[in-house]
Amino acid sequence: MSASITADTKPTNKNLTFSIKQTRKSTGLKSIDQLIARYNIQLPTLFENAIDNAFQKTTMLCGQDERIDFMNLPYCIYRIVSDASEDERFTLHRFYLPHKKGVRFATYLIDENGDMVESVCYQRNIKYTSAFKVIRAEINAHTISQETLAA
Repeated sequence: MSASITADTKPTNKNLTFSIKQTRKSTGLKSIDQLIARYNIQLPTLFENAIDNAFQKTTMLCGQDERIDFMNLPYCIYRIVSDASEDERFTLHRFYLPHKKGVRFATYLIDENGDMVESVCYQRNIKYTSAFKVIRAEINAHTISQETLAA
């Protein structure tokens, strides 16, 4: 499969919201591939462009944000955000499995430069873990391609 990236721009802003329509290779799970085909993997770059659908939710956080106390985050992500300075901004990108009654699938913490700081997979099955790695690689590849386009 090939990945197509679309960009939606606002005339007054130089920042973009990107959407990865299909992964470059299959995740190995038909259900995850169908979710990606239906909802895309959307990567917001602005604080006002939060995503909220059955497959993924994004939350924009600042360092030492008080909301993290009530978000049920993995400890590694909690420590990174709570130890960061108030000037640092993060995007918390969470994926769910709607076909399993909304069970958590994965969480990715992305900093304001678009670099992935931390990632956590909640499913222990080897197929879900490999799908998690494919999505993580796709997000990282997207970040690298954006740096190339910007140069």
